[in-house]
Amino acid sequence: MTPDMLLPRLKALLELDHTEEDPLLLALLLHARDTACALTGREELPEALAPAVVEMALCAYNRRGSEGEASRSEGGVAVQYEGLSEGVRGMLRRYTLARVGP
Repeated sequence: MTPDMLLPRLKALLELDHTEEDPLLLALLLHARDTACALTGREELPEALAPAVVEMALCAYNRRGSEGEASRSEGGVAVQYEGLSEGVRGMLRRYTLARVGP
């Protein structure tokens, strides 16, 4: 699964129909795919993990400008950020390779 293949899904979820942000979206998808590979111990991800990669990229897009923050409070509105959602963690967990060794 390549970021190019997932770009239309991410753009649909973000309701974007222009191409100005494609380089950013592709970078987010690539980073999400690489993160998923690292977390699962795989070099290539199965197609079944495409939704997890898209969700991770979507969250990263929506968190732009608030990187590194755990929470924020402005004008009486409090926002708390979490890492990976439980749904994404569950999908990744199902495809994590077992590690063998000392």
